[in-house]
Amino acid sequence: MPADMSETDNVRRLKLNLKLWKVFHVVVATGSFAKAADILHITQPAVSYAISQLEESIGITLLRVEGRRSKLTESGKILLERSRGVLREALELEQFAATLRANAQPDLAPLLETSNKQAISEM
Repeated sequence: MPADMSETDNVRRLKLNLKLWKVFHVVVATGSFAKAADILHITQPAVSYAISQLEESIGITLLRVEGRRSKLTESGKILLERSRGVLREALELEQFAATLRANAQPDLAPLLETSNKQAISEM
């Protein structure tokens, strides 16, 4: 099977929704659905719904609500750490796209270096 076909299949199966993960990170940072809603400029029910959607999509409970505070489950702690890199990469991608949009000449050397390392490791 050509490499591009398996990549297409993988993308099609992807369940990741960065907006939901962003909401999760803000809830954890603030410890509160209401505070997260204020920061994200959405309603508290929208925050609750986003967390429910995220948990449903991955099949794991990330947060336990204790009184007015949200506490991470053990799985939530692990996925919080793992998802930080994904969100950081997404932000870097958006910044890179903004650079291209502004017709600036991006520094392609780090990208080419990463691409070359991946190509070599896939051989």
